[in-house]
Amino acid sequence: MQELLFGIVATENGGAAVFLSRTDETVPKAFVEELLSEEPERICSLIAQFAFVYIENTFFSKIWWDSLSVLDRQHMASLAWVSNAYYESFKYSGSRRIVPWEIAGIQVNGH
Repeated sequence: MQELLFGIVATENGGAAVFLSRTDETVPKAFVEELLSEEPERICSLIAQFAFVYIENTFFSKIWWDSLSVLDRQHMASLAWVSNAYYESFKYSGSRRIVPWEIAGIQVNGH
């Protein structure tokens, strides 16, 4: 089993999504490379959806939630109800603006 650790850090001036794995593990590296091959707006949306599926305690702004379309709210709620993403099927939304985030930079470390 290969591990991919993930977290989102919010600050007053922005934040960061962090993925961490061992340098010798190919599956997490391939996942991150595929994610980074997407358009920047889509990357942000996929990261938010990933958080709702894989993180048990996801906190978010009520203002953001209320800004979502009914369809996007239903989709995000369905992701939060996925009991085990490894065994239960789900789909990422094609919506490009689920979150109002912009990518200021990407840093990839390791070999």
